[in-house]
Amino acid sequence: MGLEEASECASLIGAKTSIPYHMKPGALFDREYAERFKAVGRMIVAAGEEIEL
Repeated sequence: MGLEEASECASLIGAKTSIPYHMKPGALFDREYAERFKAVGRMIVAAGEEIEL
């Protein structure tokens, strides 16, 4: 699934929060690529960063 399709899916299901993560083949996280994911409620969480839900 590419960025556009993932963004559309988040919109279709009405996701309140979307965290783009497995964004780059062979790597866990690529912030530059994650920034290109456009969805309402997008939350970018870097590798090793912790959040409270």
